[in-house]
Amino acid sequence: AQRPLAAAMRAILTVGGGFSYVGTLIVQTLLLAALLCFALRSFVAWQGVWVAGAFLALAYGLMQPYLTTTMTEPLGLAWSLLSLAFFIEAMRCRSMPHALVGFAALCLGLMTRMGSMFTIPFLMIWIVFAFARAWRDRLILAGAVSSILLLVLVFNTGMLSKFAPVNSELGGNFSYAACGLARGTNWSECATTFSKEINETTDAKQKNGFLYRQAAEAFLKNPSALFHKLSENGTGYVLNIPFLLLEQYQHITFLSISQALAFVIFCALGLIVVTGKDLFVASFWLTVFVSTVVSASFIFGDDGRRTLQVTYAFLAALFALGFASPAAARRADNTVIASWRLGAGAIVLTLLAFAGATFAMQLHFDIAGNREASRNDSNHIGILGAPSLAGFLVIPDGSTRTSSLPTIEFSTFRTMFEESLLLPDIGPVVDTTAEHLPFIFFAAPRSEGQRAGRAMTYLYVGSPQMLTNELIRRWTLDLLPIGKSGKFFFIRKEITAAP
Repeated sequence: AQRPLAAAMRAILTVGGGFSYVGTLIVQTLLLAALLCFALRSFVAWQGVWVAGAFLALAYGLMQPYLTTTMTEPLGLAWSLLSLAFFIEAMRCRSMPHALVGFAALCLGLMTRMGSMFTIPFLMIWIVFAFARAWRDRLILAGAVSSILLLVLVFNTGMLSKFAPVNSELGGNFSYAACGLARGTNWSECATTFSKEINETTDAKQKNGFLYRQAAEAFLKNPSALFHKLSENGTGYVLNIPFLLLEQYQHITFLSISQALAFVIFCALGLIVVTGKDLFVASFWLTVFVSTVVSASFIFGDDGRRTLQVTYAFLAALFALGFASPAAARRADNTVIASWRLGAGAIVLTLLAFAGATFAMQLHFDIAGNREASRNDSNHIGILGAPSLAGFLVIPDGSTRTSSLPTIEFSTFRTMFEESLLLPDIGPVVDTTAEHLPFIFFAAPRSEGQRAGRAMTYLYVGSPQMLTNELIRRWTLDLLPIGKSGKFFFIRKEITAAP
């Protein structure tokens, strides 16, 4: 609800993947690979192959944990890589148009996966003062960057009506983070402490307003708690950067403090070589770094290792510059690697594709939804057939695995929900499903689409034939809702099957 741009981008990838979960992930991976190569071309032209190689390794570490997910992190990273390529061109060629394209891409990335939001105003100021000397020119340039930001916000707000419930707000869930900050805790503490009040209404604006009021009351009662938490978050972020880049989000390894310190010192020496007396380049990286520290002071305590994903690509580039070698210093080269005109055109066409595909899918789903509504009640819905479903078979403990489907035992199924914190929502039904073993647990988009902001994809418990019978293109189902989220359903009966 708070990231409609991400929903629109995900819709395009889903269509490109043939409404298949696996196909969507393949398209997503290809997109990230293409944009990484695009950024690497600019790195090679600017600082040579060693810096590009270092960035490739660090960037892959940022991507890897999310490549097999449909989370917003890989989508935001895609925009970040595009932005980075154009900012490198801006520094390499001293090109203001390239900087504006890079800024536009970064704004889109931070609207797709919100995180280091202070980077936007910081870079607006940097662009204005880096590329204009006279105050008249600075005012004109300030108007240009402000217009870019305004257009991104308008587009994002327009998508909000298609992908979010009524009364939703862009980035509205920051109210949880604000509440936690003021109380000296984090968002989850507020969600737990005020769960009763939050669950009393489904109106997002009322929930956010309540949490902001709690934040204000907590701040007036104890202002020091907020400042202590801001300091703690900012310090934690700075100290955590080398560990995140080298250990990755999932901790594929563990560094000692001495190893992390050696990495930082080594990269710092290389940075001195790159920047030298070039205040233009040094000011850019300083602006980016300071803006992320300021942003992290507000949100790093709320899983900041993930939340700040978009700007981590810039930090990876910053550390990769530490691998520059004086012996391999490149001569000035103003040959344009990435055309800013093509970049701007690609962004405009991408946004038009988002809008066009969104409206086309909405029209298609609404027509299908009207057909469903004409002959079914509210618990009867349609979903697409096996090619677009993604799920697995759940069997009794100790049973032989004879199906070609991905299979887990029921005890593992239950543990999965316990560890993912989903059990409070559908826990009472998990035990009930034991009576219907074997069954499939799967995700699927509804053929009648979305109305009143419902999510496009839901989770179901049903019979195995729904995944094995690939001749059926659409199912009509009789459902029993599970839990309070409105996204989990038990299939009581497959009413009709359309080949």
